[in-house]
Amino acid sequence: MLAVPGILSVEALGKGPWWKAPFTVDYAPLLPEGPLKFFAVVAVGHLAWGYLEYKRVQNFNANGQTGLFAAPFDPMGLRNDYRRQSEVRNARLAMLANLGFWSQAAVTGKGPLQNLSDHLADPLHNNVLTQGKAGWYVFGGVLFFSLFINLLGFSATKEDAKLRTVFSEFKV
Repeated sequence: MLAVPGILSVEALGKGPWWKAPFTVDYAPLLPEGPLKFFAVVAVGHLAWGYLEYKRVQNFNANGQTGLFAAPFDPMGLRNDYRRQSEVRNARLAMLANLGFWSQAAVTGKGPLQNLSDHLADPLHNNVLTQGKAGWYVFGGVLFFSLFINLLGFSATKEDAKLRTVFSEFKV
């Protein structure tokens, strides 16, 4: 979910388009230029994520719940079903926003804030439908994807409701 403010802040700070920002930072300044630098950064990333996944699996085997290091992490007792469900909804919204950012970058070659300012300056000529064939393809693809995901969510909700009704008869 942090990708959305990250993408917006990169462009707002004037660091260029978000898809070029990672290539402006030297992640391994002590290594000489070349393929060794790339593979070293990839190896360190894999080792770090591998360790975190290992700890997550250990916690799951010990507690039956996922989380890192002190799973489950809830020091203030705020964990409940409503918050879990709202986090899933916010994650879906963030994924949809990220899909929009990727679509804008593919069609216009500009970041979301630049596209927003262009659209506000001239809404009739700066939108996805005026970007030629690519705009129409992206519009259709995003529309299909969004409808498909919502239909899946609706059918899963319906099935969950049926299962809850069936299993509510059994008392343990």
